[in-house]
Amino acid sequence: MKNTRNHIIILVITIVGVLNSFAQHDLNGYWEDNYGMHYYVRQIDNTVYWFGEHNDGVWAGVFKGTLTNNTQRAILGNQPITIRGNIYDLPKGKGQTQADLGLNVLSANEMRKNFGPFSPTVFRKKMKPRNLPGIRSAAYTSDGITGLWKGNDGGIYYMRQIGNNVFWYGEKISGSVVNFSNIAIGAISGNAISIVWADVPKGRNVGNGSLSLKLLGNRITKTSGSGFGGSSWVKINQAEIDVSVFNTIIGGAASKVSLHLNTYAAVGGSPRWYKPNDAYVILPEQWGGKYILNLPEINQIRKTRDFHYYVNDLNSSRYGVTAEVKPKSSINFLLRNRGLIQKQPILQLAIRLETDGTEIIGRCTSCPSSDKGAPDVHISPKGNPDFPIIYVNIPLISSRGKISYGEIETYFDADIQAGGVCKIADGLCEKITKYKEIIRNEIDKGFKASFNDSNVRRNFENSINLIIPAEIQCKVTNVFMEGNKVVVEYN
Repeated sequence: MKNTRNHIIILVITIVGVLNSFAQHDLNGYWEDNYGMHYYVRQIDNTVYWFGEHNDGVWAGVFKGTLTNNTQRAILGNQPITIRGNIYDLPKGKGQTQADLGLNVLSANEMRKNFGPFSPTVFRKKMKPRNLPGIRSAAYTSDGITGLWKGNDGGIYYMRQIGNNVFWYGEKISGSVVNFSNIAIGAISGNAISIVWADVPKGRNVGNGSLSLKLLGNRITKTSGSGFGGSSWVKINQAEIDVSVFNTIIGGAASKVSLHLNTYAAVGGSPRWYKPNDAYVILPEQWGGKYILNLPEINQIRKTRDFHYYVNDLNSSRYGVTAEVKPKSSINFLLRNRGLIQKQPILQLAIRLETDGTEIIGRCTSCPSSDKGAPDVHISPKGNPDFPIIYVNIPLISSRGKISYGEIETYFDADIQAGGVCKIADGLCEKITKYKEIIRNEIDKGFKASFNDSNVRRNFENSINLIIPAEIQCKVTNVFMEGNKVVVEYN
């Protein structure tokens, strides 16, 4: 009898296991297709939503479909499980199509295309990666709804209107965290919009519901509905400008920048070796003109010998100064009003220096000869360049409706070869090595003093703002980089 009960228990467990293997498929989660595109799938009963996107912004779209035969009986009967619905491209990508799409559900982890003009054919559920596509500018916009919108919930919404139909994808990203992501599908009649919405699992939330909205110009407001955080949206107008246009305009002024570093008088002796006021940076008149750099001599006494070191006629290259607008690579700045990260455009001046091996010259008193016992010092290239470079980074920002600039940063990309000096006097080696930072600080002070002048700022803003279309001048609210474009947002 005992063995019979055991056999019954084993049989029940086996039957339950078999039935569980034929349970309804749960499609919720992160999926990828055979092209590597991302899909965030949400299943609510027999309705399936997703938002899909390409890493590079080639395509992005929403899908809504109906799931059939997702029952134990159908699965046990080997009936096909299908999804049939529609896919709509959104301006987070470049596509502007809509199409019917049919899918066969092979398991909870795999789907295959059945019909429809959609390139991917295989979809598989996977672990969601950490690095997912972030916020983009709208690939296209038009009067009315289609374009990029900002919600009072901190989210960015990509909306599209096709006839009387309205679609969106919204997301809020804080650093690398996607706080929420949702899709909406509905219709517009007059200025009244009715939508159903659902969170999708790019973000954390799992809500869904319906909303009634009102469109008034470039603003949408919620009139009814619950469970959704946002209640108003404002359309963001954008203009894209190729970075080459900035480079051409700025390059003309940058070509007039020159640098002369010298503290050495070739004749005389200490203290007459030191030549003050012979180090300067020359900027074009609209950027402030000539600025004198205060470079000191380096002095160290060792026993009876007095060592002196001077910068020796170090100049910017005859090939001139290059200027280029590029994204700031070391630091992505956080736009706190949006809770997202974008790349700040930096106007980078690269000042190449000509070298001959005696960039810092040594002299000695109480030595057999003034130029003996005090080895010269070479300022050499660092890394790949074949010349030392001083980089001046000027961040482009929006200010008072214009493109302006923020706090300037300067970097001296070079090595000081002071091996011989380090052998002759305690403390002298450290002073020589730190002299590079003294040079950088003085150049930094020179550029900041010039660019902090109100006239220079006005001249710079006037020249830069000639680049942007006349209709958006004095209306700029934000500027950032995307690829080789400078994106200008405006009211």
